[in-house]
Amino acid sequence: MGLLHHLACGIGKPFSVPQTRAAMAARLHTLGLGHSAVSDATLDSLALFLNENITPIVPSIGSVGASGDLTPLAHIALALCGEGKTEIDAQHQLPSQSHLQTRKMYSHHFRGCENSWFPNRTDNV
Repeated sequence: MGLLHHLACGIGKPFSVPQTRAAMAARLHTLGLGHSAVSDATLDSLALFLNENITPIVPSIGSVGASGDLTPLAHIALALCGEGKTEIDAQHQLPSQSHLQTRKMYSHHFRGCENSWFPNRTDNV
């Protein structure tokens, strides 16, 4: 988790809900191809956020480049873990953990090196 906290250094106006949800869908697709060794639980957590209309608040200024979409994807990953802020149905901003409790969902726990695999791609570039 320390790596995700380190990478989640974004600032500025958040991406729009459609932009963030597109990044989440792209990440789910890429990880779902099966070449990254992430667990089914990680894919399920990301899909559940999309299906339940829970969208992380992702700052628009941060690291995006050849090594991946580190900052935006780190903010998304932390939201899956119940950290950071999220909004439901593009209306109500609350801490992620509050939205998880409202929907009777559990925070995700990355296993092994997943916390470094999740943000390290170029889906958003």
